[in-house]
Amino acid sequence: MAYWKYPAYLLLLYLLVILQTSFLPQLSLWGCVCDLVFLAVFLFVFLNPRKKRFAYVSAVFGGLMLEANSNLPFFGLWIAALLLAVLSAKKLSSAMQGSSVFSLCAVFSAAFLCFKSVPWVLLWLFTLAQKKILLFPSAFSWKELGIAWLFDLAAVIVCFYVYEFFHQRKNQRN
Repeated sequence: MAYWKYPAYLLLLYLLVILQTSFLPQLSLWGCVCDLVFLAVFLFVFLNPRKKRFAYVSAVFGGLMLEANSNLPFFGLWIAALLLAVLSAKKLSSAMQGSSVFSLCAVFSAAFLCFKSVPWVLLWLFTLAQKKILLFPSAFSWKELGIAWLFDLAAVIVCFYVYEFFHQRKNQRN
């Protein structure tokens, strides 16, 4: 087994967090930035369904790195969001047999909604516990959610086709 891939993947997640939090916000389109860490974790889960434990390790590591670069009021939002997204992606991808574009879009949409909704719900509960009124005028927008979903879905579909192309070429050589 090639165990060197796991630390390399964690290093890739770290580099994606740095890219997502430092450079990409300057290149946002309509206020949306691609969620690179979520995309990497999702593609790992969807394209490697047999790697059960490492999917959760990568979700926790990616969440920790996002937590380190966020300014949210309490710790654990991004870890919970990525863990829930991984859990939903694993359950749905095991229910859908095969890895077609349709199953990719369905599993991605469910995992994306889990990833995006967990921080909003936990922040809302946190503000209720603090007895503060927070209406989320800038934190939630259906337009931004739709644009972010389209950007991330386009990136996932492109990555899926690139993976399929190289995977088929590798199988043709053998």
